[in-house]
Amino acid sequence: MNSEIKVIIPNNNIDERKYIINIFLQNIIGLNYSLELSDEAYDYILVFNERKIIIKDCFWKNNLEPLSYLSISNFPKVHYTYNQFIVEENIPVLYGKGEVDIFENEICCGIDVFAASFFMLTRWEEYINKERDKHNRFPALASVAFKNNFLSRPIVNEYAEMLWNMLLHLGYKGVKKEKKFEIILTHDVDLLKSPNPFRLFLGDILKRKSFKLAIKKLPLFFHDPVNTFSFLMDVSESIGVKSRFYFMAVSPDTLTNNPKSYLGKSRFKTLITEIIKRDHVIGFHPGYFTFDNKEQWISEKKLLENSAGINVYEGRQHFLKFDITKTLNIWDEYGMKMDCTLGYADKEGYRCGTGDSFNVFDFLNRKTLKLIETPLVLMDGSLTTYQSFNANQGKKIIEHYLSLGRKYKMKTVLLFHNSSFDSENWKGWKKMYRDVLIDNKG
Repeated sequence: MNSEIKVIIPNNNIDERKYIINIFLQNIIGLNYSLELSDEAYDYILVFNERKIIIKDCFWKNNLEPLSYLSISNFPKVHYTYNQFIVEENIPVLYGKGEVDIFENEICCGIDVFAASFFMLTRWEEYINKERDKHNRFPALASVAFKNNFLSRPIVNEYAEMLWNMLLHLGYKGVKKEKKFEIILTHDVDLLKSPNPFRLFLGDILKRKSFKLAIKKLPLFFHDPVNTFSFLMDVSESIGVKSRFYFMAVSPDTLTNNPKSYLGKSRFKTLITEIIKRDHVIGFHPGYFTFDNKEQWISEKKLLENSAGINVYEGRQHFLKFDITKTLNIWDEYGMKMDCTLGYADKEGYRCGTGDSFNVFDFLNRKTLKLIETPLVLMDGSLTTYQSFNANQGKKIIEHYLSLGRKYKMKTVLLFHNSSFDSENWKGWKKMYRDVLIDNKG
């Protein structure tokens, strides 16, 4: 029995349709398919063995001209529905009415999973919605996903499971892609070492007139809370993964919201040698002003590579700053293979509707990039700085996202800075980090 599926699509917005069908069907589900354009087709039609699934086109048919969809009027008007094929209690409907009609050899689905997934993966929402925080970042609280209560759900994967169950219902005998749950541990190295404890101690006494604050600095004379690199590698090795350390290379004239450069320090050279020896990963953490400045980005990348003596191919933007129409194009143009920036600073969750890796789509130029996005799901500072959670609360949230990663056999990218464990402000987080990963490694 032939397991290949023929996908028939309308003859408009072809680049966009091809992209999302390939990501959705091949990348996430792993289906063998061929594509056919038809002037007579008004919907997506998946055909196999004289059976078919019709996915109603509830988006592109109303936006026939290229890029005409880029309007706030095309933002989803979300509602929730239920059908027998979903894997959760309900499913968000971004485009379509949500009805599912079942016949002997045919299923007609009124949820436009392709338009919804395109909306989430490409982030064209952020090009239209100009709301930004004080760092010129698109905040989670402004997103359609947060406002409609599905930011914590990998809805692209939910749609994929729904479609797979429809195929099985109609007797599809093909084999689903073998995926596995992966914990991706990343560490943005903003600081290589703590400030001089003697200066901090004197500052508390002479400037801040607080002997109480000064006393709290005494442990810094014996232990640097920023030096957690061996600890991070030890934890990663104990669960069979690699730590991914993303280093900065800022210049002296760009210190606003950037740390001082540490590349010339002997400690940096020693650390690079140790990371390579232990077979972990070194990546790039471009500075605050690089997200829309190609020259600055290139300069910092070259400086890091020259200082470390290696080429870098992955990383994340500092402060999670990026422009959806510029930043990832820079990464792609200059040979980067993977970016892990696309998460929110103010909330944990699925900014792209998934934790899975996928090729970036430049929606303005209507082309697929070579660059792979593996979106950030949770950052330490989102839990503490933005939401004031303690270690026990943080543990429950991390466990929630790891459980979703396991359920959908999906990658889960976590960001914990090397400076987020032993200081006064991070009581209990070091033990929690180790325990939650060891308990959830499988």
